[in-house]
Amino acid sequence: MTPTVATELEVANMALDMLKEAPITSLEQGTSPARWMQRNFKTARNMVMTTHIWKFAMKRATLAEDPTPPEFEWERQYRKPDDCFRVLPLRVGGALNGRLIPHQVEGDFILTNAGSPLYIRYLSVVEDPTLWPPLFVEAVACKLAARAAHFITGKQSMQELAEAKFKEAMTLAASIDSSEGTHAAQYATMYDDARYYNSLGDY
Repeated sequence: MTPTVATELEVANMALDMLKEAPITSLEQGTSPARWMQRNFKTARNMVMTTHIWKFAMKRATLAEDPTPPEFEWERQYRKPDDCFRVLPLRVGGALNGRLIPHQVEGDFILTNAGSPLYIRYLSVVEDPTLWPPLFVEAVACKLAARAAHFITGKQSMQELAEAKFKEAMTLAASIDSSEGTHAAQYATMYDDARYYNSLGDY
C-alpha cells in the first residue's frame, strides 16, 4: 500500500476529530488533550503494531550464533536485531514453505537447536508516520480515540463508539494488508509441520 504522508500531530487530531474535540496545534502545547496524546501515542502505535503481521513493518535478517550458549534446554542462541519488535515463526532457510524450527524467544535472544546462520523474518517498529499505509494510520487514530475517549470526554458512549470504529478499522486494514503477496500459511501445511516436529533430530 502507498504510504500516507502524515505526522504524529495529524494522527492525534484524527483521533480528536472522532471524539468531536477541537484539534491541537502541537503535542507539546500544554493542553490536557495534547499532553494525553504525547504520553500515549507510542503505546497506542505499538499496540496496533502487535495485532497483525504488517507487511510494511516486516524485515529479514541472517543471524550468526552467539558465542555463549543457553544454560540448558537449547543448544544455541542468536541475538535479535536491534530493531526487532516481534519475531515471526522460524522456518527452515527462512522460506515461506519451510518447515517450522522449534525455538523460544527470551529477552534479546532466540533460543534454538538450529545451526548457524539463522534466517529470520521479523517486525520492526516503524516510528515515522509518513511511512505508514493509510489504513494503518486510520487504525492508530482509532486506537488513540478509543483509549482517550473517557479521559477527554468523560462519556462512556463515546468510548464505545471509538472502540467499535477501531475494530472496523483493524478488520479492513488487516484484510487489505494480508491480501498483498502470499501468506506463509498458504504454503506450509499442518501436516508438514507435524512431520517436522516428529523428526527434531535434524537439529
